[in-house]
Amino acid sequence: MNIAFFGTPDFAIPSLREINNSTHNVVATITGISKPSGRGQKLHSTPVFFESEKLNIPIIEIDDLSDSNFIKKLESLQVDIFIIVAFRILPEKIFSIPKYGTVNLHASLLPKYRGSAPIHHAILNGETQTGITTFQINNRVDAGSVYLQEKYIITRKATTGMVWDDLSIAGASLLVKTLNGIENGSISPIKQDLQKSSPAPKLKSEMFCINWDMGSEHIHNQIRAFSPKPGAFTTLNKLRIKLFDSEISNKNILKPAMFKIENNKIIIGTGDGELIIKSVQLEGKRRMLVADFYKGFLSKIEGKEFSFG
Repeated sequence: MNIAFFGTPDFAIPSLREINNSTHNVVATITGISKPSGRGQKLHSTPVFFESEKLNIPIIEIDDLSDSNFIKKLESLQVDIFIIVAFRILPEKIFSIPKYGTVNLHASLLPKYRGSAPIHHAILNGETQTGITTFQINNRVDAGSVYLQEKYIITRKATTGMVWDDLSIAGASLLVKTLNGIENGSISPIKQDLQKSSPAPKLKSEMFCINWDMGSEHIHNQIRAFSPKPGAFTTLNKLRIKLFDSEISNKNILKPAMFKIENNKIIIGTGDGELIIKSVQLEGKRRMLVADFYKGFLSKIEGKEFSFG
């Protein structure tokens, strides 16, 4: 089948590569426009833009999805299907253009975790399983009929970054299977039971701040959910510190927010036990091991107990 591929971040790259290497033909990729950033305000293009250049696939950059010239250009491509991987919400006048409509890859087992941050919310809620879904786009967000799904086990140490990478690769294979099934008629979309749906809305800044009165399990999930970005944080002497590489201790001595340095790790009291932190990141600094954090900032507090927040 002839395909137009819509995508922006690095999550979409494995899918673009695998579809391009399949029996299907990627006629064009559609991605966000290049934007100025950094001190020099140089133009920076999306990861999908750069990958499309490497693969010699024609690129369409777009900001305004309602632009009539853009819609005419999509129609002129005369493709069989649109594929969406981590792009924006499309209006019906776009997703209804191709013969086989538009298929989206979503990083959850729909109808669970509908929305823009399914991986973050799954880990934040302590889920032990998630997955990927291919489904038809319709007028409701992540509510279209499902083609294929694949389960994924979330380990207790898994972060959003780890799951993101794994699902991007698994999703690429699932998309090709979906395209093959649509082309040969071996699969049919099945309606979701929307009464079983759960939300995965956009992340809010207040979600990243750690409340040490909460339990160790909750805070551990919070740190995993926002690793590597944007990072769950606490404060020390009004300095914001992001915490990473957490694990739950079997001890319960320190009071909530109290901490000490032990064996190149930070031990912190929570509402129901203690949490171990192996790496941190200070404002304006790179992520570092606790050993380096200790040498540069905390070398004077050995054997003492201090408090975050």
